[in-house]
Amino acid sequence: MCIRDSSGRTQVKAKAMDCLISLGELETSNLLKECLYDYLNIKVVPKVIVATLQVLTELLVNFGGQYFPVREYAKTVAALGESTNGQVRAAVLGYLKEGYKWDKESVLKSMEGLRQAQQEELKKEWKGAVSYTHLRAHETSLHLVCRLLLEKKKKKKNTK
Repeated sequence: MCIRDSSGRTQVKAKAMDCLISLGELETSNLLKECLYDYLNIKVVPKVIVATLQVLTELLVNFGGQYFPVREYAKTVAALGESTNGQVRAAVLGYLKEGYKWDKESVLKSMEGLRQAQQEELKKEWKGAVSYTHLRAHETSLHLVCRLLLEKKKKKKNTK
């Protein structure tokens, strides 16, 4: 008999995410790229799309656009913003918000086909977003420490 445990599921999800991120580090991760792209197109299973978007977002957070360029996914992801599923739309917003920090032009171009309401929602999300590439181009070790402290402070403020 198998007993489902939500904490066990959470642990498995965390380990799966670690595994995918580790695969993402490999420069020969074309198979993973293809799989993730295919999973975005499984329209009948929103959970798969949400999980795929979460993986892509985490890959961007951890590696930027180095291994998984935003331009390769932005148009497909933006089209998912039309979904009637709230979790899919939230995951799309998360990915495009992170993608905007790395490749603003690709994300803006991908939005052209979206309805005005979605475009406005995304633009609202991007207010105050600063390009990571711009920040990191001028970053020294002192700046890095300051940036990390500011991010930590911002997270604490948002959780209150």
